[in-house]
Amino acid sequence: MNRQVEHRGRYHSPFELVELLCTSTYHSTLSTEDLHVFLQKQFNTKRSFIAALLNNYTEVQVFQTETWQLLQTIKFEKRVDAVQFINPREIVFSQRGEDTIDIWNIPQARFSKKIQVQMTCSHLLVANNFLINHGNRQLDVLNLITLKEITIKTVNSVFGACARGNELITAMDDGSIVMWKIDTLERIGSIKFNDSKLNGVDFWYGTNVIVATGTGAQVWDTATSSIVCDVPITNQALYLQRYTSTKALFLEWRDKMTIVYWEDSAKEAIPIVVPTDVGFYNPFAIFKNYVLCTQERNIRVINIDTGIQLATITGDFNEIYSWSQ
Repeated sequence: MNRQVEHRGRYHSPFELVELLCTSTYHSTLSTEDLHVFLQKQFNTKRSFIAALLNNYTEVQVFQTETWQLLQTIKFEKRVDAVQFINPREIVFSQRGEDTIDIWNIPQARFSKKIQVQMTCSHLLVANNFLINHGNRQLDVLNLITLKEITIKTVNSVFGACARGNELITAMDDGSIVMWKIDTLERIGSIKFNDSKLNGVDFWYGTNVIVATGTGAQVWDTATSSIVCDVPITNQALYLQRYTSTKALFLEWRDKMTIVYWEDSAKEAIPIVVPTDVGFYNPFAIFKNYVLCTQERNIRVINIDTGIQLATITGDFNEIYSWSQ
């Protein structure tokens, strides 16, 4: 007879403790290996996931986005310095002081690969099969298929970056953005801004990019190196992330840090939520038409278009990540 059960499995390795939580209907008691096979079949449907760092960056929890139920908890012995989805089903982690990165497979509920790297990971991006890291005066690119790694030193520090296809754009601390070819890290162009402080950059429509600055935000055309329009943000834009090709979210300083929403050509940016805890690298995450941020260490899930809160996930969370490509 079928039974509704809750599986909790704990898996040990030299560097992590994994606790798996999965509720489902099945016919008999499953062994550990049978459970992996069972999970693989269960996750083959088009489910989506988010991952959250918590407990001072030493633990990661994975949630499925249909009900925001906790699926997996991964505990690390060292601080996790970098996290990123490399596709909808896999997450890459880098622990402080380690010369490897680890790839976690969500459907299989296990680490599927460990890769030796030269780079010290701090902020990761993914484009096609390339893993891109930018840190203090350095850019690194790892081909996830060939495992070839390229590193270059930069004159200035990178304050933000975006990647699409074979194009990488970085926001530098000298008030410029620089365009690169991802596969070779060949520099192919740059634009210098009047504002000396750039906090982020993302692709917009066509050849345009949107830039967060110390005094607001702007849309620029990279083909002509000319400004397209000012974004109606009059305070410092601390972070930005594109929502669609014509919509973006900003972290703006309005007496308090506020997440605001702006659509191309709109005359004002609309405030959505005031987060009380802001992650250093990832102040918020976007999943479909939802923004996820932390308030009093809990995750709030808010509909971007309506401003209505959908869910609250309680915990001690630091940063939130999603697959947003």
